[in-house]
Amino acid sequence: MKKKEEEKDIEQAKKDFIKEQIKEDKKKERFKIFRRIGLTLLLALFFGAVAGTTIYVMDNFLKVRIPFLSEVEDEPINTIDIQNTQPTQATDEQRVSENIDLTDKAALDNYKAASIKYAQIGEMCNDFLVSVVYSKSKSDWFNESISSDEESVGIIFSSDDNNYYIATYDLDSNDSDISIKLNNSNKYSAKIVETGRDDKSAVLSVAKKDISKDDLETIKVAEFADSDTIEIGLPVIAIGKPDGVMHSVMLGKITNDNISTQIVDNELNFFNTDIISDENSEGLVVNESGAVLGIISSDYEEVTGSSHISFIAINDLKSDIQRAANGEKELYLGVTG
Repeated sequence: MKKKEEEKDIEQAKKDFIKEQIKEDKKKERFKIFRRIGLTLLLALFFGAVAGTTIYVMDNFLKVRIPFLSEVEDEPINTIDIQNTQPTQATDEQRVSENIDLTDKAALDNYKAASIKYAQIGEMCNDFLVSVVYSKSKSDWFNESISSDEESVGIIFSSDDNNYYIATYDLDSNDSDISIKLNNSNKYSAKIVETGRDDKSAVLSVAKKDISKDDLETIKVAEFADSDTIEIGLPVIAIGKPDGVMHSVMLGKITNDNISTQIVDNELNFFNTDIISDENSEGLVVNESGAVLGIISSDYEEVTGSSHISFIAINDLKSDIQRAANGEKELYLGVTG
């Protein structure tokens, strides 16, 4: 009996020892956990202080080195009230206006006004500008005659009681079925008065009795400027077919006023412009009042060049053209140069 009690006491002692060991282990574990937490908090505080100090120093450094950063920081942020914002639809003109300053807008307005003015001058010149339509005979490779329909620019140069007289280019005595076409597309038969001139112009006539009353009221004889007064820089307008298309209008200025060449018993003076030339360019050059300064010609490119439009001074042409219109014969001395 006594032995059993001793065994119980020993067993109880073992249990009590184990309990004490477990309690000690738990205390040590809790201590380790608290120590880790403490170290973590200390490290967080340390690195936070380092980061804050670094940001503060760099912020002041950048504001000193890059001043506009401080200005941006002080500017208020604009907010948008979405509920009160109404959708708008800007026109193309408004979008353009928002992207140019006042100086550019003024220049653009001036350019638009000038373009409208020159277009009106071109429209006014249509009263004395005509298309000359004719059939030109040519020979093919087999020396057989063929014909083609051609069109050139003509100017109503003068008139008398019975006829209008038209000056044009590139016609010869073998051309047939000649007529003029007005701006409204009405056509009237024309006759050759003179061709084969040394300046390569030709003179036609159209009987007034053949022209309708309405067209007689709109047709005008061209006015002529004094081409001796032309100077470099003078604004000019090319009309007719300056770009190869009838009734086109192109704006430019005089770039050269010192070009000439000799023909039989005469000298032709030319003016160059900054208007780009087309291989089919022809027509007239007028001033800002619509008065004719000269006739476009590509027949003298050896002296005028071919890249820009050039024209023969009207002073060199009008007396001879008027002489032909009056039915007077041209007298030749046969002197060239």
